[in-house]
Amino acid sequence: FPPFERQAGPRKGRYAAVHVSLTAKFVIGSFVVAGATSLLPDLARSFGIAFSTWGTLFVALGVGGIIGFFLSRMFGVKFDALKRTTDRIREGDLREVDGVVRASRLPDEMDALHQGLAEMVVRLRQLVAHVQQTSRTVAVSSTGLEVGLAELRQMNEGVSATVEKVAQGVAQEQELLGQASH
Repeated sequence: FPPFERQAGPRKGRYAAVHVSLTAKFVIGSFVVAGATSLLPDLARSFGIAFSTWGTLFVALGVGGIIGFFLSRMFGVKFDALKRTTDRIREGDLREVDGVVRASRLPDEMDALHQGLAEMVVRLRQLVAHVQQTSRTVAVSSTGLEVGLAELRQMNEGVSATVEKVAQGVAQEQELLGQASH
């Protein structure tokens, strides 16, 4: 995905969103840290508050830590939900996937992965339904073949019995002809 991409319309009652890649989110976070590092000391000085170089470092660390905390929580929740979803799929549970991951205001690759999993589950359900239908069709065909095979066996037995009677008749006629010629 490009860093910013408008998704195609609202999905299931959700608002249309702009896709923001993970990389773009981290770059924006670093700009916030840089802005806080350079603007906060100047803002403090304009109010008459002395701000040292060490203060700037601590502001950068603090803002970076806060951004890191919120980003890691956001990613952790999404990764946990995606892991639960993949575990369910691995175990054969093909129920709806929607709603497992809450829709983001700024969707990223993890949201695209979630959407892909949801679509995969729909396709798997369709495949399973098709396989079940094919299995039922094969079972019905198999039953029909068994009935046909049983009828064929009966006809074969009838033909065998008839051939045996004909062979006996031929043998009797040869015997009678043999006796008549002596």
